[in-house]
Amino acid sequence: LCSCALRVPITGGPKDVATPNIVLSIPANYSNNFTAKTIEIKFDEYIDFKDLSKQLIISPLMAKEPEISIKKKSIIIKLPDSLLKDVTYTINFGDAIVDTHESVPFEDFQYVFSTGAQLDSLEIKGDIKFAENLKTEKGIYALLYKNTSDTVVFGTMPDYYTKTDESGQFVIKNLKAGNYKLFALKDANNNYKFDSKTEQIAFANKPVNIPDSAFYHLKLFIEPDT
Repeated sequence: LCSCALRVPITGGPKDVATPNIVLSIPANYSNNFTAKTIEIKFDEYIDFKDLSKQLIISPLMAKEPEISIKKKSIIIKLPDSLLKDVTYTINFGDAIVDTHESVPFEDFQYVFSTGAQLDSLEIKGDIKFAENLKTEKGIYALLYKNTSDTVVFGTMPDYYTKTDESGQFVIKNLKAGNYKLFALKDANNNYKFDSKTEQIAFANKPVNIPDSAFYHLKLFIEPDT
């Protein structure tokens, strides 16, 4: 009777593999006529950020980056006062939101809002490859400009942008109808401009007319030094 018990180590229970879930967003995601200065996104468990600076995409770019922090189970976003009128903004966290216990990611989450009366919902798709070997790379910029000049990429910030995934593909979402100039850029200094001799660039041969169902194939090359 004294030795009948089987001693085993305490395991702590099964591993937590469930992703965090949003329980409330204030204001609601996909709101229009947006005037709030602060966004709060509440989850059902404690969360953290993983590589937020590499994952975060805010399109269009804001004149001043918002302040993004975590408070217990919530993400707090403090917006700048310089938001444009009648524009749809997308804050894409990629896979940066994870739970604090097992770092399970809340994949490809984006918060979208419009400062106008309606949300822009058009998009373009494509892929970006290196011209010399047709290989792909994650994190190459796809840049979209309302100004269709061939030189806009040298000194102007893009109106919209995104980055390629592992397969080299990209999608730029929440666009207005209109004509745009499309570039791709392997940006050496992460300033969204083609201003270094080592940077590789690609571009669509003609303006992009949105809505457009075409799939754009862009090939990066190094411009000869003149």
